[in-house]
Amino acid sequence: VLMASIAVRRFTGDRTDKYGAALVPGSSTWTVDNVHIAPQSSSQAGIDEINDRDREGQVEGKVLYCPLGTDIRHDDQVTLADGTVWEVAAPPMEWRGRWSGRGGMQATIRRAEG
Repeated sequence: VLMASIAVRRFTGDRTDKYGAALVPGSSTWTVDNVHIAPQSSSQAGIDEINDRDREGQVEGKVLYCPLGTDIRHDDQVTLADGTVWEVAAPPMEWRGRWSGRGGMQATIRRAEG
């Protein structure tokens, strides 16, 4: 598990018009510190999606463990310290320890090639 800072990018407005053509939406970006980054298995990362479509490709996934209250949504992009850009794959989940009350937020990110 690696600890680092990440950049979160949130798009504003629609990404496509009513015909499906790509738009250039506005966006805002901010940094989140003290994020733990762990690898994710290929089956969790969505490799079945590639296989089900009879495509060749690679899906890579990671899990982010962020401080409680971190502002990340399922349609955000995340840039890691190495410059790679990832999509948030599902709505993040907050958790708290039963006895300590401390907690955090977990987000799954992925990127696909091919």
